[in-house]
Amino acid sequence: GMDNYQRMFDYANDSYSLQTVSKPSADRIEIVSNYSLLISFAASVLVICIGGFVVIVRYLISDKIYNSRQAKERVDGRLIGSISHSKNKDTSLISNPLTSVALVNDFKSAATNIDYLMKKNNHNILMVTSYMTGEGKTSSSINLSLTLANLNKKVLLMDLDLRNPTVFKYTNMSVKEDDEVGDVLLRLSEGNNTSNVNNIMQHIQYSDELNIHYLVGSKKFQNDEDTILSGLDLALKALKDKFDYIIIDASPTGIVSETYLKATIAEEVLLIVRKGIV
Repeated sequence: GMDNYQRMFDYANDSYSLQTVSKPSADRIEIVSNYSLLISFAASVLVICIGGFVVIVRYLISDKIYNSRQAKERVDGRLIGSISHSKNKDTSLISNPLTSVALVNDFKSAATNIDYLMKKNNHNILMVTSYMTGEGKTSSSINLSLTLANLNKKVLLMDLDLRNPTVFKYTNMSVKEDDEVGDVLLRLSEGNNTSNVNNIMQHIQYSDELNIHYLVGSKKFQNDEDTILSGLDLALKALKDKFDYIIIDASPTGIVSETYLKATIAEEVLLIVRKGIV
């Protein structure tokens, strides 16, 4: 024990001596300028400037649309309005009490502009489309129908996105087997059956909850577009005078080329462009 104590004592003395001897005296300390703070500040400013420059360049050369001005410049047509985007599918329809007031007012403004422009041209058949999926085409078609109905218009909503029908999902509309929009239009095109044209109103249903008429479907059609287009032409001619407005939810133009042919049958076309999308 004494030996261990002696070694510890000697170690402590040696450490103390080394520590004190190694310390410089005050008169040997030299004051050196420290530029680390200035260098850090300059580096931060440089990074911010480079980042801002990259963002601005990407904004200028990007083919995406970020605001109303770019929409006016890049879309060859009249800008009807700007609509707030709802991330929640359940609150994307104005019929839902939880839907934001901003979204309701945006559609009211857009519907008022559409009503004015279409009346001016004596038109009442509007086809709604977009370039790609996910841009708000279907929800806009439904909301415009609901808004026009709230303006005391008799509205017919047709789902002609036959490869991917979704209107019935958004609105919980019931679709009878004989009232599938694709089948109805196919029967109309068969030999230009006059009786089928006259009886088309039998296939149109009415929603008390939404206060709109509808001709939609839940069945997908892949290879009958040409035949259906012929039936659509006959249907629209028969229905034009029976409704104040006919709103058609069509397929995206960037996916289904037949949409351009549907556009020639409709009287007006509304293109939905989502912010940040090409």
